[in-house]
Amino acid sequence: GVLEKVIPEAFRFEKLPCLRDAGGTDKLVFSATPITDSLTSLKGSALSATDGKQAVCVKMFKNVMGFMHDRKYTYPETLGRELLEACLLHPELRDELFLQLVKQLHGNPKKESVYLGYALLDMCLRSFPPSGVLENALEFFLRNQERWDLVRKLHRIVYKGAVCSVDDLPCESEIAEAHRSASAAATQPKAASKRWSKLRSWTQNSERISKRQSVASI
Repeated sequence: GVLEKVIPEAFRFEKLPCLRDAGGTDKLVFSATPITDSLTSLKGSALSATDGKQAVCVKMFKNVMGFMHDRKYTYPETLGRELLEACLLHPELRDELFLQLVKQLHGNPKKESVYLGYALLDMCLRSFPPSGVLENALEFFLRNQERWDLVRKLHRIVYKGAVCSVDDLPCESEIAEAHRSASAAATQPKAASKRWSKLRSWTQNSERISKRQSVASI
């Protein structure tokens, strides 16, 4: 028979101490409706002692849904930028956002939504790292999804740390372009593959030309 792969405790999302109710595996599965409370406990946060925690996290999730086309909103680039700014300025919200994205990617039946979710996750990993509590579980998730590009970005942002200011975050035009590209890749994979193939060929040609020039100069 096939042996079941043992998942280390540190890699199990449902075992994470930052979850509001530990052991709730159903919390991290795609939802077509907004959440009604935070996924994380937000311990140590000024929000944890107020009713503001629930409102902030629900608003974040609606932004995630809007960006991923799980809910109808206009200007997805604004939704994405709001999320990045909030998490850069309030580090206690970063794990909440990472887990909200994992939730919407896990069991998501819509291809375009998945592509858009990874695009938003990519921008998060260019902007700020998860906490040490979440890092291993998030890496294990990305490896299981074979998203090696995001694994590398996770390693880089953990090593470098968050960007210094909101001015260093992806701007709305950059976010809008990433959103359009992800949607196009989901709806027209052949066209997207062709574009990447041309880009790789251009890179390889440039490398060959550079090598020839180096040899000639010798």
